[in-house]
Amino acid sequence: MRNLTILLCLLFAMTAKTGRAQFIATFSDFNNFQYVFDDGKIMNIENLPMKEYKVGKHVMAYVNQNSRLKVYYQGKTYTVVQNTPNYYVTDNWMLFQNFNIIKVLYNNEFQQLEFQFREGSDSLWYSDSLIVWTNAMKELNVFYNGVKKKIDGWDTRRVMISDNIFAYMDISGNFKVFYNGELKTLESYEPDNYYVDRDIVIYTDYQDNYKFFYKGQVYETSINRQHRDYPAEQMFAYVSNLNEFMVWHDGDAEELLGYVPPMFIVKENIIAYTDKGNNFYCFYKGKKYWLERYVPTDIKIDNDIIVYKDINGRLAGFYKGEQMPVSDQIVKEYKLFNETVTYSLQPFETKIWWKGKTETYR
Repeated sequence: MRNLTILLCLLFAMTAKTGRAQFIATFSDFNNFQYVFDDGKIMNIENLPMKEYKVGKHVMAYVNQNSRLKVYYQGKTYTVVQNTPNYYVTDNWMLFQNFNIIKVLYNNEFQQLEFQFREGSDSLWYSDSLIVWTNAMKELNVFYNGVKKKIDGWDTRRVMISDNIFAYMDISGNFKVFYNGELKTLESYEPDNYYVDRDIVIYTDYQDNYKFFYKGQVYETSINRQHRDYPAEQMFAYVSNLNEFMVWHDGDAEELLGYVPPMFIVKENIIAYTDKGNNFYCFYKGKKYWLERYVPTDIKIDNDIIVYKDINGRLAGFYKGEQMPVSDQIVKEYKLFNETVTYSLQPFETKIWWKGKTETYR
């Protein structure tokens, strides 16, 4: 572990100059050698298949054939521990819990967050920018923006976490959120139901109307609680009492369709849906886009991207507000790693689409 910390620290200067990778994917060749695609470069990381792996935007963690936890980070692989602990990868970081210790990869080294964690009795929640946990003394702690601090000292319940919000009920029945480094009490009562996502908390008031805590501000509405609702990043999709397909965003409600779509997906910061005429649409960053005159298949969504098979079986994409082709030939299977797509057209070949261009590796 000491060698790992030293090596990671040595990478700091290189990281400051080149920036952090946004396009990591993994694949294997005909010998089952394991490779990582990292922002246009290919590295061989293992000569035997990985038992499991988890990919983020800046790091990949995996378990090798010897059951050791390893990480690929900034062009190199490192052994983290000699066993297989609980480990987690988000867009922004990697953390693991090994017995009573919790550590996170932050600023090019593993920092210890806790040494009194009791697995089975204590709890751990994590997201893209927050790590929250309770320790043996039942203290509620948070790690945010490089700082660890205690935010509550009592038992909590109905805990929910999103990319950048942590919500819970405290022992006195107060509804609280931790957002942008601050703990706030939203209500002194317990809502019947609530949801959280990036920059938004959705809950109901005494009149059973929705309230929104959005980017630090509370919005009251006359939208009555629906039977079908779907929270997403910075927005909230729902079916109204008139059976309209609606979205609430930036303080206003907008109709997407006058009826429930035959097919729809609400994920990350995208709503993808079809109408009765088999037109395919998406709602992204406050705008509605008409994508196709047919219903695509094998749709995959992540932040800022939709990838799907078109009517001919080729891959098409909607990426950061623009439509673009992903493959010019028929693809049977593909994977989406954040903003990177991998697929094969023939044995022992891997194609990788990223930033609107395709690389081929054999």
